[in-house]
Amino acid sequence: MNKILLFIFILIASLNATDVQTEKNSYNSNEIINVNFSDMLGNQDWIGIYKQNETNAWENVLRWNWTNDRKNGSLSFDALNAGTYEVRAFFNNSFQMEAAHQFMVENGNNLPATVKSSKNIYKSNEKVTISFNNMLGDHEDWIGIYKKGDSNNWENVLKWNWTNSKVQGTLTFNALPQGEYEVRSFFQNSFNDEAKYAFSVKNNAEKSSTLYEDAENGISNEWIHVAGNFAPSRAEGGFNSAGTVALVPEWIDSFSNLAYYVLPLHNNTQEKFLEMDMGGLPNYPMWHRGGIIKGHVAHYSVGVSVTTTQGKRRMKWDSFFNHGNVQPFRQVYSEDNIWLNFPSPVEHVRGWGYAPLDLWAHFKVDIEAELQKLEPNNQIISVDYFLATGGLLDNIKLSSE
Repeated sequence: MNKILLFIFILIASLNATDVQTEKNSYNSNEIINVNFSDMLGNQDWIGIYKQNETNAWENVLRWNWTNDRKNGSLSFDALNAGTYEVRAFFNNSFQMEAAHQFMVENGNNLPATVKSSKNIYKSNEKVTISFNNMLGDHEDWIGIYKKGDSNNWENVLKWNWTNSKVQGTLTFNALPQGEYEVRSFFQNSFNDEAKYAFSVKNNAEKSSTLYEDAENGISNEWIHVAGNFAPSRAEGGFNSAGTVALVPEWIDSFSNLAYYVLPLHNNTQEKFLEMDMGGLPNYPMWHRGGIIKGHVAHYSVGVSVTTTQGKRRMKWDSFFNHGNVQPFRQVYSEDNIWLNFPSPVEHVRGWGYAPLDLWAHFKVDIEAELQKLEPNNQIISVDYFLATGGLLDNIKLSSE
């Protein structure tokens, strides 16, 4: 009888065992890594990718993300270089591994080459950033810019550079005059193009903007509630408008804000200025340290996740840095988890002597100019996500200038 009970116990445990798997056992070096997980705990659980045989220490994490308190689901991670890796599952923000799965990444040279400009339309005083993928990795692979319609002959090359034996990467070229162009990729010092991509240069490109949230008729259904106990919601009133999005800063002590909110910006390559209005609602009941206080808004940060010519970056602005006269600074947690921190151009806090409860202020930053304060040789390729740890925010948008 005891043996039967033990067998049943083992069977039940095995049926409920935490599992993590990649969708494939082998990827090419330019492929997104898709991961499925099941039977997680559902409380601050996370998934990480490591080199095979590396310990679970934080400095060894190559890619990671929260499971967003889901017990079952999937995540996607950026491509990896060729090698052998493990995807690992962890409960409750710990480093105690609950499940692991090994997979391979192979060189992607068997896939067709691609080349692309970071924008479809440039101004005549803008540098042109080019990304390339699936090159041979030969020391004589090269990228050239031509007038659209011109042949590949050497005399038609307007600008060019070697890929420096890289399979994938980026190159930046000086500005071009108004016109229609193509960027083309070539293997082994040949003039047979492997890939090409058209783009334009205009003298006076009109200002453009994309509005992602104004909360006029409800809030965007794309908000991702990463952490904290209060989901994004709509508050009545705003900056000359009917509504604003309410994100609760969840300070449980002087050092810990549990809240974290994300809004997809859909890899915007054209608009690199972040703008929004920050409030400002005297009668709005905001949670603060276990109670409700009307109109007051504790300090919070806003930011963006971007793709740059040097990799992924997360950038944030916080008026808390202004209070302490803190200069911009850089934090490197891993190769793919680099944070750039900046004082804010406006005050975020409402009440407590920092700003009137009804004050609305317009926040605007040039993301690329801010990036180059800490990384002078870096450039923005795309603006991917908006990040916030609280705030009464209205008219969140990206603009071209």
